[in-house]
Amino acid sequence: MWDQFDDDWDEADEREFDQKSAEIYAHPLHQKASEIYELTQTLVETMSDTDRKSYGQFMLEDAHQLASKFAVAHAVDNYITKVENATLLKLHARKLLATTTLIGHHEVNPTDHVLLLREAIEDLRLLFVDWIQGFKQSKATTPPDGWGLFILGEKDED
Repeated sequence: MWDQFDDDWDEADEREFDQKSAEIYAHPLHQKASEIYELTQTLVETMSDTDRKSYGQFMLEDAHQLASKFAVAHAVDNYITKVENATLLKLHARKLLATTTLIGHHEVNPTDHVLLLREAIEDLRLLFVDWIQGFKQSKATTPPDGWGLFILGEKDED
């Protein structure tokens, strides 16, 4: 299996990897995350050098993390790993949204660029809400991680 670290990588593993990759890239949430990254790049390109250093770098980092955190969460069966990465995806989206509010108040960019990005983030949020509903099946088969954050162990339930 491609998600295990074995030295016996074979054609079946390669096919499974390719199939899972294709599924990830075709998923509407990944496509929306990619769109957000492109919108963010365009927005950052319109910034002055000073604003690009102040805001742009952080915006690009947050936008980049959306697709990567989705890919990890979607590729694994472990509930805790799914939820951890989904949580990080949400946090990066919220940080990006907060930055659009900040640059809007500071009139860093044309309002239409900011509004397009904010609308795309809202679309991502709606896709996210639907997507995480599928996590329930993984939760039933994942043991507690010892931290008690997403799945409580027997000791944690007292």
